[in-house]
Amino acid sequence: KLSVTVKVTAKKKTTKKPTVTVTAKPTATPYNKEADMKKSNVTTEHKSKNGIDSTDNGLMRKNISNLDLMKLMGYGWNLGNQMEQSNYSGKMTTIEQCETSAGNPEATQKTFDGLKSYGVNTVRIPVAWSNFMSQDGKYTINKELFDRVETIVNYALNDEMYVIINIHWDGGWWGMFGSSDETIRAKAWKKYEAIWTQISERFKNYSDHLIFESANEELTNHMNDANLGLNTAINPKTETYDGSYPTGTLTLEECYETANKINQTFVNVVRKSGGNNEYRHLLIAGFGTNINNT
Repeated sequence: KLSVTVKVTAKKKTTKKPTVTVTAKPTATPYNKEADMKKSNVTTEHKSKNGIDSTDNGLMRKNISNLDLMKLMGYGWNLGNQMEQSNYSGKMTTIEQCETSAGNPEATQKTFDGLKSYGVNTVRIPVAWSNFMSQDGKYTINKELFDRVETIVNYALNDEMYVIINIHWDGGWWGMFGSSDETIRAKAWKKYEAIWTQISERFKNYSDHLIFESANEELTNHMNDANLGLNTAINPKTETYDGSYPTGTLTLEECYETANKINQTFVNVVRKSGGNNEYRHLLIAGFGTNINNT
């Protein structure tokens, strides 16, 4: 369809025909959400900006809502006890050792091809980003770890799956948020922001098939953890202390408030990074997994 504007100019009586100017403007094509939702994130194989093999085309469907995306995500599966295996004990010396320390094999393209063949369309990849992290106070994520995570993310993206990455338990450093020492609390915030700043920059060009998750079940009274051991959450205001961290000092209400602040910091950092992250779908962690605290 065309819209036509006619302009007639006649300054004086004349035998000449009037001048007619025709401006044709094409009418905008109506947005087709159904067609948009069917678009693929896969293109020809190439190298990402980080040098990782990828077929992701950077598709970012800005008009697709979270509810729309959920309809596309379908059945989900968790890559458990591989990239989330924490080296808090310091006994492991390589990324490969961390990934296989729970008896699992290394993830491969075949892993995700198999999942896809069984109808799985979404994979969550929990990550312990602190493994081999720099010790200079900048919290720089280990390059080999970053490369490995991006490689696994691409295994899923190659099959047009949806992928969720997060910060998982990660050695239990979340207890720093509840420290009675303000210096340690400040380090927790710095570390959290540093991790998401790096993740956001690393993956900012990836399609909306990649989703970021702010945390896991750590956003509970785990923020009062007194040490780095498993299942060591202490009750608010307890005096238990084994020397790893000062005793947690957050009340349950303060844990709620801190969890909300952590999630808001996550959103702010990701959105600020620009690129596709301005529109990326984000998964906000709830307050733990204990039904009595929700």
